[in-house]
Amino acid sequence: MRNVSSYISGHNRNVIGNEAPTDRMCNCRKPDECELGNECLSQNIVYKSIVTTVPDDTERDYLGCTADKCKNRRGGHRQDSNHREFSKRTELAKHIWSIKDSGKTYTQKWEIYERVRGRKVGGACKLCMSEKLAILDYPEQDRLLNSGHMEKCVHERKYMLEYHKGPSDTLD
Repeated sequence: MRNVSSYISGHNRNVIGNEAPTDRMCNCRKPDECELGNECLSQNIVYKSIVTTVPDDTERDYLGCTADKCKNRRGGHRQDSNHREFSKRTELAKHIWSIKDSGKTYTQKWEIYERVRGRKVGGACKLCMSEKLAILDYPEQDRLLNSGHMEKCVHERKYMLEYHKGPSDTLD
């Protein structure tokens, strides 16, 4: 049974974000074809997707954030755009399915919009706040798919000490 101080130490380590940096930024089989410029293993980032409808060359942008490896989040977006049952998960998926339903095709580019250091500041998730500020301050709001879309922090529970307690552990 672990004691309270080990829970608090682990919790503080997660909140502060003192992870050892990885030297490897990409693990793609074909690094020259990496969608994120050989930085697909980046974590704690705000990312941008640019979707271009092929026949009429209209571009729409999407901003999102991930605390996990960007490659994993990109895989979730790929699932949303390939399987209709996930077509309403994000504004990006809704837009891609509307393009497909109209019989058009599209191209998609990915880039890292902003890197976020640390996990929590002033009681709020720094990553989610950075995403919200990026959406609010985006220079071309009419191109942004999720311009009016603000969600509650999905990482909030991870920062709470009770999330790190085991089922048989007590804090007494």
